[in-house]
Order: sequence, then structure tokens, then C-alpha cells
Amino acid sequence: MDRPHVQRMVSITSCVLCGVQPETHTHLFFQCGFSSALWVHLLYKAGVSCPFSQWDDILQWASSNFRHKTNSSHILGCYALSTSVYLTWQERNQRVFNNTHRAVSMLKDEGVKTIRSLLLNHNTPMPQTVRSEWNL
Repeated sequence: MDRPHVQRMVSITSCVLCGVQPETHTHLFFQCGFSSALWVHLLYKAGVSCPFSQWDDILQWASSNFRHKTNSSHILGCYALSTSVYLTWQERNQRVFNNTHRAVSMLKDEGVKTIRSLLLNHNTPMPQTVRSEWNL
């Protein structure tokens, strides 16, 4: 909603997820309390720690740290980030265009199921700790 052409079409520019701040790219990913709760939950479940909360910093951190396609923590970090972004964007669009709302707890559950499914289909064998944590 932070783009000028969108603001002329939409009268309300507050974040549809939290309703508190103006919806900007930076706010939506992951300054918003809703998307931040999802992101932190998936990071925790993945056993990954991210020292940043600003979008640009998170992307820089991910591109610097997740380079090894066979390292399980790198794989889990990539899956946590991509799943968080996808579900946040999907929920945002559902609210804007279809007027449907899901609680963050539902998205957390869906995120865990999504990452589990990705891990089940991943070619690299996962360590026992990952298999046990994700019920693989």
C-alpha cells in the first residue's frame, strides 16, 4: 500500500494484518506484529536464530548465511524465510481482496506443515535431530 498508484485506489493505507501502522514493504515484512509472530515461530521451530528484524537486514543475513544447499540449518532457514514471506503475503491478499481473515496461530500451523512437506521432498538426507523435530 506504500506505492502512490495504490494509495490513490485504496483509501485505507493501514496494515491489514495489524491495523496499527501504515502498510509499507518494510512494515509488512517483519515489523508488523502479525508477520513477526509467524517469522519468529518458524525460526524457533527451525532452530535458527536471526539477529535482525528489518527486511533489508534479514535479506542480507539470509544471502550471507544460507549458501550451503546441503547444510540442514541453511535449508531450514531458507524454508522458514520463504514460508514466512509466502504466508504473510497470501494472508495480506486474502484480507484485501477476499475479506477473509485467519489468526496467526493458523498460519503458524500451516507454516510448520509447509516446511515439513518441503523437508519430506528434499533430496538431501537430514540429521536425526531434524528428522525427529519435524517428524520425518
